[in-house]
Amino acid sequence: MNEQKTDVIAAADVSLSPAVMRVLDDAQRRFAEILPFRTFTVLVLDEARGLNRRIYSNVPHMYPVGGAKPIPHTAWFDIVVGRREPFVAGDVAGFAPHYGDWAYLESHGLLSALNLPIVVDDRCVGSFNFMGEGEDIFTPAMVGAAMACAADLGPELNGIEAYV
Repeated sequence: MNEQKTDVIAAADVSLSPAVMRVLDDAQRRFAEILPFRTFTVLVLDEARGLNRRIYSNVPHMYPVGGAKPIPHTAWFDIVVGRREPFVAGDVAGFAPHYGDWAYLESHGLLSALNLPIVVDDRCVGSFNFMGEGEDIFTPAMVGAAMACAADLGPELNGIEAYV
């Protein structure tokens, strides 16, 4: 199994406040009612360093909290960060140009991707990230419902940038 990952900085200590942890635990529960994901992570943008820092993960053995990876300055960045829209890839070919760890994901049977912007005060501060088994599993109706959920959660995550 391909174990290559693209975290460029080893997992750092990220100690979320109890309030933020409750919001993210609740987010995972709410998204699970909408989406058929296997992995759920939350990344916060650290544009000064050009990194996405992981502050939450339901799969810490694959993607530990505190790990960081380069911000992909591809169409993904324009979609999620610039336009604050969802990025949906129904197969590996759809996410491989944007994810340096695409082979690692594929080796774990993760074939569909969804990234939703975390918007606070009309700016994207990070993303909710989902990977699922099978191709084309995130339907337009699911994505719409998940975007509404993400929009509801954004104000609750005001100040999340402090964790980078």
